[in-house]
Amino acid sequence: LENLHFNDCAKLHDLPVMRTMTRLTSLMLHDCALKQLPCLEPLTALQHLSHESLPDLTQLPSSIGKLIGLRELRLAGCRGITELPSSIGALTALHMLALEGLPNLKALPPSIGALKMLTELMLTNCALTDVPWSIELLTGLRTLKLYVSDSVRKECRAFKTLASALPVLRLLQRLHLDGLGEEDVAAIGRALKAWPLPLLDLDASYLFDLAYRRISLTSCSQALALPPEATSWDDATILQHWRVQQEKMMAFASGLHVRLGEVSRVSSLNDVALVLIADE
Repeated sequence: LENLHFNDCAKLHDLPVMRTMTRLTSLMLHDCALKQLPCLEPLTALQHLSHESLPDLTQLPSSIGKLIGLRELRLAGCRGITELPSSIGALTALHMLALEGLPNLKALPPSIGALKMLTELMLTNCALTDVPWSIELLTGLRTLKLYVSDSVRKECRAFKTLASALPVLRLLQRLHLDGLGEEDVAAIGRALKAWPLPLLDLDASYLFDLAYRRISLTSCSQALALPPEATSWDDATILQHWRVQQEKMMAFASGLHVRLGEVSRVSSLNDVALVLIADE
């Protein structure tokens, strides 16, 4: 048996011990009445694990950390989940982690920073008031989604923590954020201005969701010291503007700018100073 999928099983409260399912590669549990999961350690071949709409499930077993071959983990609509086991950091083969619609999940374990192979991280409509600093260790990320629930927006610091991590997430290509306040947009904008990410897509709007609020860097144009004409720019244009500024900065750093000449010693300046020079 390689695939085991349970869908719409309203009377399924428990799963049997899975000691013999050593070849199982995909386990999906959707719309069931499960209250707990058995030990997952025997599932050494598991690559895809998905739990969706399991309202009575309150926790994941710590044995999930034994799934060293797991590539995708998705939890959605599991209202009883309040925390994740720290052993999740042992999933070193994980490429995708999606936590969606977990209204009682208030924090992520710092061990998430050990997921070096992670390329997609989706945190949507959870009760997260912050993300761990270790998110900056996820340097392989290509896609990052962070949507904050209405219930925690006023106390949420997640976007500010993310802003401090952005400069080191150099492979990031898509950044989708929702629920930002004006200070959050300014913090994200400053991080991108200091070192704009290559090929970054900030356009996270959906045609079917007219109420969706995407990032609007122009809303903080003064705080981000944008030129007057930037009031009519979209986010992509602003990012391109900052990339041009970065190219100027690199010209200074290499000593090739005509104002400084080839013998200039700008390499002693830090990145902030170079950005300020380039802005001139």
